[in-house]
Amino acid sequence: MNNKELENQLVKKINELYITNRQSYLIMRKLIKTEDGNIIETGEYKNYHKKQDKFRPLNDSHIRSHLRGKYTVGVFSGELISKFLCFDLDIKDKVKLKWTHYLLVETLNDLGISSEHIHTATSGNKGLHVNIFIENGTKLTHLTSLFNITMNKLNEKLSDEVNFRIHSGDGLFGEFDFGQIEMRPTSTQGVKIELGRNFFNSDSKSNKCVFLDNETLNPVDDTYILNIEPMNKEEFIHILDRINDKDQYIEYEIVEIKANLNESKSMKINKDEPETIESVKNLLINGLYMEGTRHNSTLKIAKYLRYMGLELDDCIVQLQEWMKNQNKKYYSSSLEFALSECERVSKIVYEKEYSLFGNVANIQIYKGEIEKILEAESKNDKLLLYSMLIHSKRYALKDGVFYMTYEQMKEMCGIKINGAMKSIERLEELGLLEVVSRNVRQENTYKHKPNKYKLKFEVTDYEIALEIDNTSNLINNNELYLRSVINTYDNKQLKRILPDRQYREINKYQKSLAS
Repeated sequence: MNNKELENQLVKKINELYITNRQSYLIMRKLIKTEDGNIIETGEYKNYHKKQDKFRPLNDSHIRSHLRGKYTVGVFSGELISKFLCFDLDIKDKVKLKWTHYLLVETLNDLGISSEHIHTATSGNKGLHVNIFIENGTKLTHLTSLFNITMNKLNEKLSDEVNFRIHSGDGLFGEFDFGQIEMRPTSTQGVKIELGRNFFNSDSKSNKCVFLDNETLNPVDDTYILNIEPMNKEEFIHILDRINDKDQYIEYEIVEIKANLNESKSMKINKDEPETIESVKNLLINGLYMEGTRHNSTLKIAKYLRYMGLELDDCIVQLQEWMKNQNKKYYSSSLEFALSECERVSKIVYEKEYSLFGNVANIQIYKGEIEKILEAESKNDKLLLYSMLIHSKRYALKDGVFYMTYEQMKEMCGIKINGAMKSIERLEELGLLEVVSRNVRQENTYKHKPNKYKLKFEVTDYEIALEIDNTSNLINNNELYLRSVINTYDNKQLKRILPDRQYREINKYQKSLAS
């Protein structure tokens, strides 16, 4: 592998592991020019954010400069989401630093985080970073919970003479007599990405932030990062759930049926994810574990069984069989009533088409998906396919099939029903979309169910073009589409692959962003 190929792989991996928020980041430079024209050495960070003039979102060119040592990049979490948790150990005494690191890793192991998911690096000065990466990111509140739990458990392992307290506010950190451990990143507190340099330390031999062997703390090769596999999010949440469920370190939402019935019909970009496959599987295997959870548990399981493709009748049977095996001390109603509730809840889930992942934390649009969408010809076809992609990421079942009404299409992209029908025919002909079922009548009524669809394009490029989460104020799918396209291609490429009218629209949008 030559240097260019290695750099490309490192850039891709850093995007995967670290980058949640591209609209705010830190740059640390070795040399800066003062107002009087002098060049001085510095290790100070400068914050870049989208409200500044001539702002450039964090991109691959920044990461390349970081890897080449031109400057060092620091990242923030999103407002609600982060892809990793960093325990930033700021302890000057080398012996105490090493001992605290050992106890921290041991504590994480005790909590269920295996060493293969714990990655230690130098801070480029005298401290250490202990990182845990989560696949596709998770709630910042989840990571805060793990930090708090870990710090309290770590304190129990330390000497009784050590004074310890947790501080909160703009940042969260545990303070010992001999130093502190900070939680990074947050939406206001950034952290250096590994493989860059800490210019606070002028010694070029020791200021690079390199990964270390967890046991020996000896430096390892930069290619170590390429072998990091982020922790499965479902496994992570399951571990948190198991650690201290009764203390509510994870704040699962208790979703009531009546609240679901009143749910807004409007499409929502930003939601959270209170249910995971692993948590529901755990519920199926281990059953109810505390009072007052029967209703919410049956709702979760019904959603899961629908997600797995079971018909309504089969869902009712399985849910009732599960209910018969539950410990009576965890629910106060009669078994007969509980079984009738299983049927009622199942019917509501199927009638209202509630998704197991109806609350998606964030939606990632990949460059490979944009490339396939641009194979469609007209702007309306592209925009409709883009809207269906977002809709499928929210509501598709395990096999990728999803319902979508013409009214939803109109709401998401402004296309009239006749226009949507024609676009769907063209997308079918191109092999980008499959109409799984159409014009199916609802049982015992004259009404028809919405058509079922399935996207038919395979993606090989999983670099993120756009991440739609609670930090985004974009609610118009046309604007989301335009931003995804310009994040995927440069102007020369767009001029070559797009019809002139579509190119001019995107070019106009780019100018509006710059103004």
